[in-house]
Amino acid sequence: MILINNKPIYLNKISRAYLSHKKLELKFRGQGFEMTLTLSEKEEEYLVSHYSGTLMLEKGTQKYVSKIIGDFGC
Repeated sequence: MILINNKPIYLNKISRAYLSHKKLELKFRGQGFEMTLTLSEKEEEYLVSHYSGTLMLEKGTQKYVSKIIGDFGC
């Protein structure tokens, strides 16, 4: 789920592809939107992985691209 103009948009995962050992691409679709999330693992510390990537959101001919960073851990 993502929010656009404070309206929830529900997306379903349609594909997952490992582009390399440390790079992942996920695609989602729903309610006329398609989102592609590409993540690259930058470094790994004790139980935490640091990622960067891009998020591309499309609807018809409109396209929004944003750089993202984040941490995953347990």
